[in-house]
Amino acid sequence: MAKRKLVFALLSFIGAASLLRLVPSETLVNSTTENKNNTNTYDTQSNWFGNRIFNRDEHDRPTPLSVLTRSEHAFNTHCPPDMQPVEDSILPTNITHFDRLIPRVLHFTFKSRCVPMNTLLHLRKWYFPNHSFYFHDDDAVDALMSEPWIDRVFRTGRVHPNETSNCSWEHGYPPNVPPRQVMNKCVTSGATKADLWRYALLYRYGGIYSDIDNSPTGFNGETIKKHDDFFGTIEKLGILGQYFLASSPRHPYLRHIMNDALDHLRMSENVMDNLPEKWTGPGAVKRGFCFFMEAANVTNDGYISSGVYVGDENRSVTVMGSKNREEEYIVRNGLGNQKEELYKALNVSHFSDVRKQNRNKKDVVSCEEHLNRTQENPNKKANYIIVEGRYVDADATFN
Repeated sequence: MAKRKLVFALLSFIGAASLLRLVPSETLVNSTTENKNNTNTYDTQSNWFGNRIFNRDEHDRPTPLSVLTRSEHAFNTHCPPDMQPVEDSILPTNITHFDRLIPRVLHFTFKSRCVPMNTLLHLRKWYFPNHSFYFHDDDAVDALMSEPWIDRVFRTGRVHPNETSNCSWEHGYPPNVPPRQVMNKCVTSGATKADLWRYALLYRYGGIYSDIDNSPTGFNGETIKKHDDFFGTIEKLGILGQYFLASSPRHPYLRHIMNDALDHLRMSENVMDNLPEKWTGPGAVKRGFCFFMEAANVTNDGYISSGVYVGDENRSVTVMGSKNREEEYIVRNGLGNQKEELYKALNVSHFSDVRKQNRNKKDVVSCEEHLNRTQENPNKKANYIIVEGRYVDADATFN
């Protein structure tokens, strides 16, 4: 037993040393300078043990992914007829994290682990060798988004009154409000929640995120190289696609995306229509890239070509593909008509269908107005319904 412990300790030390060697020397110099005012400084001397990263703050250790996703319960999940549970595949971290920056860990999410058999077979395309696979249902998503570290890392508005930027068309920049409060109250779209969750998840744990209906084409388990710090592919708009993202933990690009998404969510005019494609999805990924490069004094409007970009904190983003060959690495509609079957089976509505119910209504309530109305109730989620063409608070109406 003593020999086993010694071997494990040596492997862990070697793995941490290998990870350290992968960080550019410039980053190492910058990161070893203590910055008490910046809780987001990348700590290149973090060590991997199990599913947890030991940071400078020993009391702020990430919840193990297997606990967050309740992996052990997947085997005992009872699903309705014609549906099967998606099970996690968990490998030792000396396989998934050794000698690389982006962990070999795949993340998928949907409402429930219970999915139609066609979806289950589709997901097995992503079971790459030497990769762990985690499925996050709604409970797992909510668990992550409720963790206190989110309020320490991200923000929803200006930190300094004179803060300016050329990266966003939204110039409201209200004073900061805790991100969890904004999310608890103003996120009314499942797509918006999934957007914010993926940024937080990858920032905390790193790994590879993919929408559930994506299929890998040119992408495989060896596409991401050990030196890649962040990896993405170009979509048809000429920006990084937010439907597939891979990152090392605590990458500043994700922080810029999340901050921008939360800011725009706060400034949305109709709290019941989150406009995820503009505020928290592709638009935030585009604007976040501009902020990431602007922090390194590089001008970029978010429209990019393939290559390696170095931005905030001297961290890098590897971009592959082109807008004219969007499906070179990932096919976005890999499920085809089976996606409709999945949505119907789990009673999920696409955000565009929900929007039709909230368009051109009178007396809409903005996120900021809802925040002001509910200052005494930190968990009062927006729940406005349409009565005679006007928005009214459903909770007040039926109580």
